[in-house]
Amino acid sequence: MNPTIPIYVCCHQQCRLPDNELLVPIQAGRAAAGFRLDMAGDDSGENISLRNQNFCELSVLYWIWRNTEHDCFGLCHYRRFFNLVGDGTDLESLEDFTAQSGHTAENLQQLMESYDLIVPAAKSKENGSSLYKLYAAAHHLNDMNLALAIIRDVYPEMIPAAQNVIFKQTRAYYKNMMICRRDFADVYCRWLFDVLRRLDNLIYPQLDKRTPYQQRVYGFLGERLFNIFLEYYRRDHPLRIKEVPLLIYQQPATEEIPLWQTVLSEKSARHTALNI
Repeated sequence: MNPTIPIYVCCHQQCRLPDNELLVPIQAGRAAAGFRLDMAGDDSGENISLRNQNFCELSVLYWIWRNTEHDCFGLCHYRRFFNLVGDGTDLESLEDFTAQSGHTAENLQQLMESYDLIVPAAKSKENGSSLYKLYAAAHHLNDMNLALAIIRDVYPEMIPAAQNVIFKQTRAYYKNMMICRRDFADVYCRWLFDVLRRLDNLIYPQLDKRTPYQQRVYGFLGERLFNIFLEYYRRDHPLRIKEVPLLIYQQPATEEIPLWQTVLSEKSARHTALNI
């Protein structure tokens, strides 16, 4: 039976997951992976699965947005989960997941009656630096500059929010994880993927010259853009936000995992346009 509020779990490799009624595992980047995990994939329907190397978990968010009709849904990672009932951050045993995390249909339904958005608790990084300085220290700053220029030219009403978030704030929501309502997701995704599509048209030819880590550009930028969107959206839309800790599961190195995969076609690196 499908959960009323599914929480999609992004997986890009073999992994053990908790046995829980709300969690829906989905293989991120299946179209380019060269193997198939025994779960749903982000390569059906309308998708950007081939671009997962650049979009990270956002390829799954795009798939959910374009191919499902849930009134509410969530997105998390295969080793990072929401803690909906406590303040713990270490998930020591998958068998204890439901009790430790509060992932029950009843609990989540009650939370979504009280809140519009559930996100990982906001974090401040080193030295109290602005998000702009932090991005400059870790990534290609020109990507951020171009994204801000796109907002300036295409969404000028969002300039104050972008300036405040990127140049003044030191705390932010990271991980591209959330549990949200469909109406919020529709507006956010339409804006987010439009900005990233326009940016992709400018920088795509450069991406294969970067390290694999820096090729994850849209995942990195998506984290910052989410905060810009929230700042802007909340000015006209009262948004009840609940911040929760993340439960982190460190899979033991000696743990045996069944091989659930079959070889698919050779990995493709071709450019796949975003059809927004």
